[in-house]
Amino acid sequence: MIILILVIKLKQASRSILIVILVVLCCAAVFTGLSFVMLRTPAEQSDSENNFVPYVENEDTPKGILFCFDEGGSVFFYFDSDSSSTAVLLLQNGATTADVDTYGYTVFRTVKTDYQMLEGFIDHIGGIELENTRYTGVQVSDMLCHDAQKEIRREIISAIFRHLASNGLSGEELVFIIENSDTDLSFPDGYSLLQSIEELTKNLHFIN
Repeated sequence: MIILILVIKLKQASRSILIVILVVLCCAAVFTGLSFVMLRTPAEQSDSENNFVPYVENEDTPKGILFCFDEGGSVFFYFDSDSSSTAVLLLQNGATTADVDTYGYTVFRTVKTDYQMLEGFIDHIGGIELENTRYTGVQVSDMLCHDAQKEIRREIISAIFRHLASNGLSGEELVFIIENSDTDLSFPDGYSLLQSIEELTKNLHFIN
């Protein structure tokens, strides 16, 4: 009888040991699987991120942007990160890439818009100062409608650039320009410009 009881207890102990071993093996398998997934996931995300950076390669590439206004007048800006400067061309109505080419510059993107966008942009940055007087967007638009001579345009552009040199250009302001224009300019195109606009606008040159 005693022997029988011992045999039963040994069987129960063996079963318990077997269960413990199985539980340990299952936990080890789960832990190994989770470790594999966790170690593999960052690498896959890194590969995806490398394919989703459209502006890093061209970060220091000069950008030539042509603005054409419906009401008249076109302006070409050449943002040159190499010399930390901006060259400006004041062109006729409906200027094209060919018109810019004659000056030896290349158009990177074109922005077709109107004075309403210019009004909104100027108001967005808090107005501009001309001859110690602050002007709103509507006032600037009205000024251009009555007198679009080069000298007036130079003064307005210079005033806008003085603001950018001191305050920079925000992503929200860049998006405002894009959303209120017919343009092939995208936010990734202008991303590097946002980072360097303060330096580029401090050194302004009017070519004509």
